[in-house]
Amino acid sequence: MTMKPYLLVVMAAMFLPGTAYAQMGGGGGNAGPTINANPNAENFIFEPPTKWAPYSSETAAKRVTMYIPFGQKPDKFKETLTFTEFSSTLNATSAGQIRDVLVKGSTKACPTQSVQEGRDRDENGYLATSWEETCDTGDHYEFSMNKVILGNDKLYTAKKVWRYEPDQEEKNEWQTNMQGVFVCDPRAGRDHSCTGGRGGGMGGGGGMGGG
Repeated sequence: MTMKPYLLVVMAAMFLPGTAYAQMGGGGGNAGPTINANPNAENFIFEPPTKWAPYSSETAAKRVTMYIPFGQKPDKFKETLTFTEFSSTLNATSAGQIRDVLVKGSTKACPTQSVQEGRDRDENGYLATSWEETCDTGDHYEFSMNKVILGNDKLYTAKKVWRYEPDQEEKNEWQTNMQGVFVCDPRAGRDHSCTGGRGGGMGGGGGMGGG
């Protein structure tokens, strides 16, 4: 499938080095999941982990929220969790199309990278896909779990990164957590339900309401 130039340019610039993030209030706590959906828009729903500090960056093209464990910094971290909500679908026609663009970019940055692709699927009435990436150059190690959801109005991505090799128990926990990331739309009723129950959570409660 031919990629449209706009899609290629924007996706290539998703996570440029040196991006400035503003720290948001809150973090921590043990509240259960709370879904505060905008009744008039698509909503990107996720549960932030406890004891992780949120940082935000927003442009006309996208809104990014990155979470880092307390005691770590954006420019020097061992783990991050990043949610990105684009202002449009970038003319994408499938979630797999976005995955292919992102994998191409990360492979260019790490030629030795290995990719374990998941499956494309329907998730709450939306096209979604997930996959894992491992980059091990000898001097640098990074493992990530990735998820893309193609909404009707916008594109959404979630990415969990480790700069060390997580054990299987930690991987299983985060696979469940990533299942709890979803998109909903109150205007569509049951087709894109906002009632929750998409899988495990991370402990906080939150999301991005469209507007």
